[in-house]
Amino acid sequence: EFRSAISAGNVIADFQNKPVAHAGESAATYQRIRPYFEGDYYPLFDHTADEMTWFGYQLHRPDQQRGMAVVFRRAQSPHSAAPIQLEGINVKATYRVTDKDSGRTEIFPGDALRALVVKIEPAPGSRILFYEKE
Repeated sequence: EFRSAISAGNVIADFQNKPVAHAGESAATYQRIRPYFEGDYYPLFDHTADEMTWFGYQLHRPDQQRGMAVVFRRAQSPHSAAPIQLEGINVKATYRVTDKDSGRTEIFPGDALRALVVKIEPAPGSRILFYEKE
């Protein structure tokens, strides 16, 4: 719910049935994402309300050579993985990628990051990936 409502403005979500710590974690995630709204926006999939189609977008800061992607596997999608094409990536550079959900950080060559395959096991589910040029 929180990730679906992320925007450049304040995000208010219904935390009625969630622990207070969840609200704090969501606020911290929002604080980390918010500066990326000052950069470029790229849709990662065609925009449709079809519950079988993945949804996602990339926010890229060319001035800082970093960005992030939010990717959603919708409820009826039969696919646990989908390719995304990130924009603004230098295919000859190296990037540090941090998966917000797993906490893992990996190094990717730019050409591999530009053609990344994102896996999301639960449906519905989502991932947030941050990247920065090394």
